[in-house]
Amino acid sequence: RVSAGAREGGVAIFGAPGTPMNNYYGSMNNATDGESKSLLGDSMAVTDETQRVGEETLSKLQQQSEQIQGASTMATDTQSIAQSARQVLRDIEFKIVKEKVVLILLILVLLGIDGGLAYLLVENGGSFSKKR
Repeated sequence: RVSAGAREGGVAIFGAPGTPMNNYYGSMNNATDGESKSLLGDSMAVTDETQRVGEETLSKLQQQSEQIQGASTMATDTQSIAQSARQVLRDIEFKIVKEKVVLILLILVLLGIDGGLAYLLVENGGSFSKKR
């Protein structure tokens, strides 16, 4: 970065690559009070801008951290809800299977009764009671 003084043919804070640093110190002895104040003002402006950018970055990082924490909480809540839903579905499935078993047993009992009645009808010639 070149200071305002360097643009006017004065001192550059950062010289071209390969320029010895003692040129900087030697030229500072020749700098006028106005150039020094200009350089100091430029340095302070850069420092202020750097601090402002740093504070904005920190603020954005804090916001992002809060968003990530919120998303993590929501993901945990979603997992908990999914776990509860799985348990409810398992309970429903168990009840359905239990009802099917009961219905099958009831059907078998009724078929047994029908079979017994059919046997009595055949044995007694179409009547449920024995002929005398």
